[in-house]
Amino acid sequence: STSTVASPASSCSKQTLMEAAAAIFEGKTNMANEILTRVVQVSNPVVCSEQRLIEYLSLALKSRVNSFENPSSMNELFSKEHDASTQLLFDVSPCFKLGFMAANLAILETTLDQPSSNKFHVVDFDIRQGGQYLNLLHALSARQNGKPAVVKITAVTDKEGDERLRCVGDVLGQEAKRVGVCLKFTVLVTHKPGDLSRLTSHWP
Repeated sequence: STSTVASPASSCSKQTLMEAAAAIFEGKTNMANEILTRVVQVSNPVVCSEQRLIEYLSLALKSRVNSFENPSSMNELFSKEHDASTQLLFDVSPCFKLGFMAANLAILETTLDQPSSNKFHVVDFDIRQGGQYLNLLHALSARQNGKPAVVKITAVTDKEGDERLRCVGDVLGQEAKRVGVCLKFTVLVTHKPGDLSRLTSHWP
């Protein structure tokens, strides 16, 4: 059998990334920039997967420090082409549907022993077309036992006026009404992690 041992350079880079992340957390952006600039200069994504990971993490942290000068490459994942290809893969492959069913089952099982097991608040950072919640609505409808289920789904996005999310909310709302589940669909537009504290207020 073979084993992989991290090189001293990789271990050093990992520690340096941790220091950069700590500097960002403490608001020391100049220090974080200096650290990350050094890491990017010495990392070589061609060498191995570990070096590629280090470079990607470095770029992500640089984007966190200054997203204007260092725009995140993650934006490429939210193009119309990517949305269309993801939906096509979802339609033809059972893997995604099985994964969503397992996730919904986990949500239901974790609330069985809760006194307010008929109330749910789901926060989704990448809701896409929202099809993953259709099974959840049907499962909640089947287990109501005379006690109507109340579901709040919060879709988090960084785009103002996202028409796609409004359509997703309409589709889920219609299905929830059809199966007898009370659904509240909201969209939270935020560019800062601190704004997520608003999710705990005004339930349901």
